Amino acid sequence: MIAQDTFNDDFEGFTEGDFVTSGAENWNTWNNSTGGAVDARISVDQAASGANSLLLQGGGSTDIVLDFGGVRNSGMFIYTAKMYFPAGKGGYLNFQGTSTPGQTWTMNANFNVNGGLIIDDAQNVQVATTFAQDTWIELGFEVNLDANQWRVLLDGECVGIFMNGSTNAVAALNLYPRDNNDQFYIDDISYSWDQEAPIVTPSANDAAISLDADDAISFAGAVLPITGILTNFGTNTINEVELSYTIGADAYTQTLSGLDLLTGSLDFALDNNVTLVDGNTPVVVRVVSVNGGVDENDCNDKAAVNYTGFTPHPDKNVFVEEGTGTWCVWCPRGDVFMNRMANKYQDKFVGIAVHNGNNDPMVVAEWDGGVGPFPGFTGYPGVIFDRSNVIDPSNLEASIIAGLQQAPNATMTHQATYEESSRELSISILTN
Repeated sequence: MIAQDTFNDDFEGFTEGDFVTSGAENWNTWNNSTGGAVDARISVDQAASGANSLLLQGGGSTDIVLDFGGVRNSGMFIYTAKMYFPAGKGGYLNFQGTSTPGQTWTMNANFNVNGGLIIDDAQNVQVATTFAQDTWIELGFEVNLDANQWRVLLDGECVGIFMNGSTNAVAALNLYPRDNNDQFYIDDISYSWDQEAPIVTPSANDAAISLDADDAISFAGAVLPITGILTNFGTNTINEVELSYTIGADAYTQTLSGLDLLTGSLDFALDNNVTLVDGNTPVVVRVVSVNGGVDENDCNDKAAVNYTGFTPHPDKNVFVEEGTGTWCVWCPRGDVFMNRMANKYQDKFVGIAVHNGNNDPMVVAEWDGGVGPFPGFTGYPGVIFDRSNVIDPSNLEASIIAGLQQAPNATMTHQATYEESSRELSISILTN
């Protein structure tokens, strides 16, 4: 049995423009189609060290996989990589739990365009924090698979720790720019796996917090609650937790009492709401004490979310066509995101479910015929946004935010008059 396995790549062995799959055998694409649209190229535009890095950008079908040398479900696994996000750009990566991509997601890291980083275990949000753009950052994971303890590090600082509730295993990294809003560079990437993992002894007082970030973006002027989850990772029952938090420049404290939390988690809400303005309002929450004493593990004591407001153009709506079908067992995820955006943005969001399939009673053949061949459409559920580009349903909101702030190419007004005596209805439509 292999007791240790290590890998690192600074991309200095490549030439500008090379496909990454032409290098170390660990690199591949999601569908094993190398050297084409799914592959990614080496860039000299940014580099954390040396001259080269790997560029991942949206607008196509780029989907890169780094194999970890097999399924690792015991021992100690450590991953680090330098990442660079230009201002206003985001990105996405995940860990796969099997060597064959697409079977098991064990961790998702969503880098949102507003500078928010949301990490989940493919079931629930586990870590919410923020990241810097226009500079190199370092993302790290220290995963004790024996203890199911996942530590998340940002620039060397531990920003969260969690137990994976879906699959406590890693087999590969997936780098996937979701749409035109995503662009990022990777450099100095490494992983190591050791068959032996240190024994983890639980702390007596150990409260962890995370913040809900799903609804942290809305129109400027909206008043949003700040909610989160408190989890007990310690051996003592948690009866009281003192929190400190900031909303922008304003500082507050709050005590959660009468908790009686022996194990598991509970929801909490802060006393103060956040009123959105154009741009970001950072909210940072910290655990100050547990049961009147020190929290013995400060790695999971802080959570941060950028609450983002924007002002839509008064004449602009967005038009979203989702390719779906009753035959498609994985398409309900698209429906979830479409409904969420429709409920949130109301009349500003025009969403259409375009059905596909021979036996689907909701198919409109003429409409369906234009979805599959649309440039960049690779599978169901896929979303065509404003007839301009294709995105994953999970990243709809980033495109909506950008789209609603753009002036439309034309506006249209209509008027109707009804002459009762002649029973004549006249309709006029004006465009400019």
